[in-house]
Amino acid sequence: MKKATQILMGSALVGFLIALPGCTHNLKYQPKQLQSLHKATAKQSETLEQTTVHFKQLSLVECKYYFNQERLVGKPIQVSVVNNSDHSWILSADNITLPLLNPTKIERKLHAGIVKSLVMGIVIPVVGLVHGVFSYQANNRISNDIKEKGLYIDQVIQPGEQLDVILFVHRKVVRNRDFSITLVNADDKDHKARFYFTI
Repeated sequence: MKKATQILMGSALVGFLIALPGCTHNLKYQPKQLQSLHKATAKQSETLEQTTVHFKQLSLVECKYYFNQERLVGKPIQVSVVNNSDHSWILSADNITLPLLNPTKIERKLHAGIVKSLVMGIVIPVVGLVHGVFSYQANNRISNDIKEKGLYIDQVIQPGEQLDVILFVHRKVVRNRDFSITLVNADDKDHKARFYFTI
C-alpha cells in the first residue's frame, strides 16, 4: 500500500513537472498600455472643430504585443480622439458604422483553459489545482485589460484630453470599406461631428 502511494505521488510529481510549462504559459499575459496614435503612426486622420480622430488596424505584431496572440476573433482597430476644442465629446459604439463585436466575446476567446484545468484535476489533482489558479489569475488580467482597452460603454473626452480605444470589428468586413465615427457634444446632443475613414 505504501509503495503504491509512493508510485502515485511520483507519477503526480512527474506529471506536474511535465505540465508546468503549459500552466505557466497563462502567466505570460501582462496588460500593456496602448501607445497613443498620431498622424505619423495612424493609417488615417481627420480633424473637425479642433478635434482630431486617428485610426489604424493593429498588425499581427501589435496583436501579439497587446493580447499575447497574433490573431483574434475580430479585426482590432485602434481609434484615438484628441480633443482640442472647448467642449466635451461623447464616443459611443452606436455611432460607429462598423459591425463591432462585443468585447465580452473577445474576453471569452482569450481566457485561459478552465476545461483543461478540470480535466487535469481529474487525472492529476495537484496539477489541475495549479493550472486552475494560474488560469483564474490570467483570466482576471485579460478581462480587466479588455475592459480598459475596449469600448464597453460610452466614453466622454473632455477638452484637452486624448482617448485611445480598441474596436473589435467583425471579420466579415471587407477591405476598402468606408465607415464613419460620429462624436456627440456632451452638452448639446444635436451638435455632432462626423469623421470618415476607409478600413
